[in-house]
Amino acid sequence: MSKMNKLKVTTKEIDEISDEDLRLKFNVQVQIEKESIREIMHSKEIVIRLLVTSVCFFSASFIFCGLMVHSVFLPGNKYTNFALVSLTSFPGDILAYFTFIKFGRRVSLQYAYFATALFIVCQAYTPDSISWLKIVLYLLGKFGVVVCFTGIFTYSMELFPTSVRGSLVGCGNTVARLGSMLSPLTPLLTTEMSTLPAILFSSTAILAGSLLAFTPETKTMPLFDTIEQVEAYKAKTAT
Repeated sequence: MSKMNKLKVTTKEIDEISDEDLRLKFNVQVQIEKESIREIMHSKEIVIRLLVTSVCFFSASFIFCGLMVHSVFLPGNKYTNFALVSLTSFPGDILAYFTFIKFGRRVSLQYAYFATALFIVCQAYTPDSISWLKIVLYLLGKFGVVVCFTGIFTYSMELFPTSVRGSLVGCGNTVARLGSMLSPLTPLLTTEMSTLPAILFSSTAILAGSLLAFTPETKTMPLFDTIEQVEAYKAKTAT
């Protein structure tokens, strides 16, 4: 931690000095201020960010779990297909890490949501006779939503100030659980139209990607401690 923050402190000092003295030495303050739901609701900026991230959390979880459920309906061996879909999680996490650093948080998430929607729709309308293409497009869709799922956690933590970060990220994560609970019901939609689940998944991804336009890019933004600081920074950048 000291190396990342470029603090000139030795291992011996860290071992021997107390936490309070170490904070005094580097003028580090402990965030103790807590803000209630009242302060949250009075901040238009925080409410917008909460609504947008909640939709993004729901969409990512809904699609992620939905694609896992529907993987057994792909042409070919259902066990192999399920394993392939599961294996896309790790490279998706790696891609999220590098794209967030290079291109920024918001734009990376938007492209990931839109790409996910495109791949899911394309595979839904690909004939089963071209099984390899259908499976590849499906895997690319799962690959994209992994970037979304990993990315929205990182992005939401940077959007909210320290005083309410845990509560609001937890709120978004709760909405994500709703998406994961609804996704196993989507196979029932195939009785009406075989491509209906894919259309539903894509629609939620497009909605989430579009709503991200209402949130700021956090790559170069500081992590704020209070809602007041967020509002002040918003007003400053708007002028």
